[in-house]
Amino acid sequence: MKKTIYIGALLVLSFFYSCNAPRTNPLDPQNPNYSLGQLDGYVFTPSRIPLNKVRVTWKNENITVETDSTGYFKIQGIQRKNGTLYYEKLGYANDSVLVEWGDQKSKRIEDKILIYVTGQLDGFVFNPERSPLQGVKVLWNNQNILVQTDINGHYLFSNLAKNNGLLYFEKDGFAKDSVNVVWDNQENYHVADKILNYTIGQIDGYVYDPDKIPIKNVKIIWGNQNLLATSDQNGHYLLTNVSMKNGKLYFEKDGFASDSVNVIWGTQKNYHVPDKTLIYTIGTIDGYVKTVALPRLPIPNAKVSWKNQNIVVTTNSNGYYKIDNVPKQNGTIYFEKEGYSPDSSLVQWGSQKSYRVEDIFLNSIPTLDYYNIYTSVENKFPDIQSFKIFFECTISDKENDVDSVFVSSNSINFKKQLIFNPTTKNYENNFTTSDLNLTSFENVIGKNFDIIVKERSGKTFNIGSSYVKRIIKQEIIIDSPSNKQVVSSTPQLNWQRFLPGFNFKYRIEIYTDEIQPVLVWSKDNISQDAINYIVDQSLQTGDYFWVIWCVDEFKNKSRSKPASFVVQ
Repeated sequence: MKKTIYIGALLVLSFFYSCNAPRTNPLDPQNPNYSLGQLDGYVFTPSRIPLNKVRVTWKNENITVETDSTGYFKIQGIQRKNGTLYYEKLGYANDSVLVEWGDQKSKRIEDKILIYVTGQLDGFVFNPERSPLQGVKVLWNNQNILVQTDINGHYLFSNLAKNNGLLYFEKDGFAKDSVNVVWDNQENYHVADKILNYTIGQIDGYVYDPDKIPIKNVKIIWGNQNLLATSDQNGHYLLTNVSMKNGKLYFEKDGFASDSVNVIWGTQKNYHVPDKTLIYTIGTIDGYVKTVALPRLPIPNAKVSWKNQNIVVTTNSNGYYKIDNVPKQNGTIYFEKEGYSPDSSLVQWGSQKSYRVEDIFLNSIPTLDYYNIYTSVENKFPDIQSFKIFFECTISDKENDVDSVFVSSNSINFKKQLIFNPTTKNYENNFTTSDLNLTSFENVIGKNFDIIVKERSGKTFNIGSSYVKRIIKQEIIIDSPSNKQVVSSTPQLNWQRFLPGFNFKYRIEIYTDEIQPVLVWSKDNISQDAINYIVDQSLQTGDYFWVIWCVDEFKNKSRSKPASFVVQ
């Protein structure tokens, strides 16, 4: 009896003890986590491509996760109560699945396939010759979205709702068309190539006179639509955007008989009209070309141009010209002859058939007979180089009406007048670096200098150009006499050998050494091989200085520093 009571007490104690012990068995209904579970699974496209960032929502507890790059998702620590799992992703149809747990704590959901709800639509548009058509308007009518084809005829719609519908094609000059689009499970729909047929075309051709000379500025009128074009300098005309209906083409030009031609299209887009010859009333232009200079002499072989029809004739030995078969259109006749200033005359026909131009007198262009540019460099103490540029030219003019002569260089914004020298018969002048608007005389190298002649009539002519051929910057060094050295009345002058690299001659000058130096002796054309020279004239007693020049074949020259001496 005591034993039974003991065992019973142990059982009671064991019961109370077990009620307070932790519940670690997950299958124990008393375990606090027994009712929690997890869901996982994968989401794919219809092509079995994993879908990332799909929003997966366990609606019972409004818990949302996103799929990873493999399309996988997992939801943990949720109540294991049956409910609905929702799937959402932009561009795809929303979907859901009913979850029934049963006795499972971890539930793997069957792979979910999301269906596209948006996609892209593309294709190509061509003309009947299979050339791509650019700028075709393509309209997706379901959503009223419009695009245009590119240079390859390609069009593309993106992010379209995948609803079946009609695609419309429209372009000026082509018949409108459409295609029915029926989507299936594909994301991208490629429309079969679309061929658009022409509804407009173009007309072209050429217009000539009876001599097969192209006629420009002819009015060409397409009567069906009252379209207007004009022929160019080649007689060619072109009408575009023409309604492809048979009709008449009309030709009109002042001085020519109006004409027309029937256009019957057939199947071609471009209609080329056979050459059209317009008949015109014609006239004659004639006259004489003579010199301005008296006596008025005829100028033979002068070029006479009637620009309206690009007709050119030349004067005969009497200066006479004649142009036959000229359309009677007002215009300008031009006169040219080498060596003369061109001229022109306005021709206004009036009612006469033949037009006599008043005598034309051509003024001869002054001629540049001689032109030289040379430079001078003078070396001074201590180490200063003084620069000058010299211009000299000879000009002849049959009318003797030259008013003034200028030397000009546009590149350095320089223009100065040359002065006529009655002794040399040259136009001459010289200028310093400052006159040339230059900071360094070396900048003159490579610059062209034009000779500009102005006549008393006011006309100007550019009759020639030249440039600086050389600047002699090298300096000749004097040895003796120098520094007031005392010498005889016929001293020997000595200098160091000068090797500038080009042919030249020496010139020696002796001056009195006073405030206003006077040249007392000089010698030209001394050989470039010389290094001394004996003065061949007796100098009077007094103070002197001498210099030596290097002068090249173009008259460019360079002078040494002066050297002083005394004659006793």
